[in-house]
Amino acid sequence: MTLTELSRTLSMSHSTASGIVDRLQARGLLDRGEHTTDRRRTTITVTGTVSDYVRQLETGPAGRLAAAFERASPRQRCDIIKGLKTLRKLLGKDGESKT
Repeated sequence: MTLTELSRTLSMSHSTASGIVDRLQARGLLDRGEHTTDRRRTTITVTGTVSDYVRQLETGPAGRLAAAFERASPRQRCDIIKGLKTLRKLLGKDGESKT
C-alpha cells in the first residue's frame, strides 16, 4: 500500500499518516520501499515481525503452546508432562485447589 492509499483508508492527512509510518518504521514494524512501477511513489509493507505476531494471534494460545511443545527436547517434554500432571493433582478433579 502506498502512503496516499493508507492516509485515505484511515481518513487522515498525509502528514499525520507519514508521521505514524515513520514511528512504526523506527520500531522495525514497517518498511518503506520504492513502488514497482512508479519510482516517485513509496510503498509501505509490514515486516516479518508483524506477520509473525499476526500468525500467533490467529493460532491463539493453544497454537503457541503446541508450537512450544514441538520445539521442546524429549527431556523437556517429559518435564512438562510431569509438571502438568502435578498441577492437575493440585487442582483436583473439580478444579479446586487441594492443599
